[in-house]
Amino acid sequence: MASTELLSWSGLGLMGLLGLRHGFDPDHIAVIDGLGLRFEGQRPRLSPWVGTLFSLGHGGLVTLIAVAVSLLSRDRSCRLRWKSWVRGCRWRCCSWARSIS
Repeated sequence: MASTELLSWSGLGLMGLLGLRHGFDPDHIAVIDGLGLRFEGQRPRLSPWVGTLFSLGHGGLVTLIAVAVSLLSRDRSCRLRWKSWVRGCRWRCCSWARSIS
């Protein structure tokens, strides 16, 4: 039981550290800055909260997707379907990119 709890806490800690690193990517900073400037003129009382609201929404969505992928990958038959779906998406994206260039 203790090893499972340790794994859970270490996983949450790693998720938090990687989330902080991900949050300081330049594209995220630019989006938050742009939203803050836009809200400064339209909704000045909401403007200071833009960064917090963005991080909560984005972090929640990323966590939800990670949990869904984790739960789907537990079942072997589902894992095989998942891998074939990803392969199919990758093939479609690559063929689409080749058709554009």
